[in-house]
Amino acid sequence: MQQQFTAHLQALTTIALALDGDEAVTLFKFLPQEEQKLIKPRAEKFLSLSENDRRTASSMGLKALRSEFLLRQITDVHPSHIALVLSNEPAPIIRIIFYHLPAELVNEVSQHLPEHTTRKLMAYPEAPQIVPELLEVVKDAFIRQFIFILPGENPLTRFTTSRLRVLLKEMSLQTIAIAMRRINRDELVASLQRFPRVFSKEVVRRLKLLRDIDANHVLLAEKSLVWLTTQQLRNFSITEDSGFMLLAGGLIDESETFQKFITQKFSIEESGRFYDLLARLRQADPTLVTFAKDQVRQAITAILQARQPLIPNSPRTEAPVAPVTSAK
Repeated sequence: MQQQFTAHLQALTTIALALDGDEAVTLFKFLPQEEQKLIKPRAEKFLSLSENDRRTASSMGLKALRSEFLLRQITDVHPSHIALVLSNEPAPIIRIIFYHLPAELVNEVSQHLPEHTTRKLMAYPEAPQIVPELLEVVKDAFIRQFIFILPGENPLTRFTTSRLRVLLKEMSLQTIAIAMRRINRDELVASLQRFPRVFSKEVVRRLKLLRDIDANHVLLAEKSLVWLTTQQLRNFSITEDSGFMLLAGGLIDESETFQKFITQKFSIEESGRFYDLLARLRQADPTLVTFAKDQVRQAITAILQARQPLIPNSPRTEAPVAPVTSAK
């Protein structure tokens, strides 16, 4: 296959447009010979342009670098969302996109592709050669299907997928521990037996730290879990769904763009669960949303300060848990 004009060569070419003659060409002398052969003809063509034409070429170069940058960020998008976007595209387009994605991500996306798309790709094993202008159109059309937000004041803009999952686990653990604060010893033992052992041990550890917690906070945690268990969600898991419920409540007033930015980091099934809970919470008691927002803030603070160890992610192995009931 012909050697590709890579992102760092595109960056050097774009920078060269701001320089003149020999000064621009000196940027390339440290490159390997094969890369110099690629970049010099293109750079010389641009350097001979008028000032206005060079400005236009520079703008196009910056757009190309932007699309390359965003393609690097797409590794934080769940593979199931990428597969959904690509599933009905022609095989050559999919191969072009795959060529510009990390190999590990390509393998993960491939596992989520429907069978008819997989068959198309088997008949088209290599990415086609296309002109750079058309390549940028393809890449831009692809990345526009996703949301990219630069890190800002909201700490969630800086959370990777793995850190978001830690956030869900932290909120789930803390809320379940708070809700269990009022139940008697026998009920506590029975309830803890419903969870995986590592989860139960972490709940017990947290219970020891909640001796002075406000009674109203305990009531709100109980109320939230009771509400959640009465929603009759499909494939319900209190340890998983309590985290998504709290995240949905915490983001209920955020823009649709921001919500999509967060949910595209989870699987399509998990994203659907988030939006389902979001819609239900809009019709629920406002105190549930208030509690959820408070839990999101506290969990973010706990994670950023590394206040306490969190249990690792574990598969959904526990049985559905009945609503937590307080002692009579």
